[in-house]
Amino acid sequence: MGISATLSLFNVATLDELLALGDGAARAIEDAMPSDYGPGDPGVSLDLDKSWHGLHFLLTGRAYGGEPPLAWAVRGSGGYCVGDSGGYLSAAEASMVASALANAGDEVIKRRLLENGDDARELYNAGDWSDAQIQNHYVDLFYALRKFYAEAARRGTAVLCWIA
Repeated sequence: MGISATLSLFNVATLDELLALGDGAARAIEDAMPSDYGPGDPGVSLDLDKSWHGLHFLLTGRAYGGEPPLAWAVRGSGGYCVGDSGGYLSAAEASMVASALANAGDEVIKRRLLENGDDARELYNAGDWSDAQIQNHYVDLFYALRKFYAEAARRGTAVLCWIA
């Protein structure tokens, strides 16, 4: 099976209202997510499937943590403990991620793939893929992530990071 991730745009006012609930925020955010579309706005979401952890590593150079704003791209900056380790980004933070991704090129992804080779195949969730298939998958995912955050910045929305 494995852990999957989805990123979704989310109304800023709604997120602020739910976060104001304090300890009840996690449940309220989970309840606010349309179940037939996944979290947040059904119009714009990005399914990272099981590649989320590999993508985080390729963006940050670390399996966990890393320097913001790229470290926020997959897991968010604020945790609400829905799912395994989901989080959220404010509209301002999502805009920061969009800018960082716009300034980052796919050469970072390609370089880290080459540097880590077989040692990171499990993290990349690559199974029996060839090196070229792994590279193509993650480069495509990088560009999809860049497009997603550009749309979040354009709309001025928050982002929910659902990992479960």
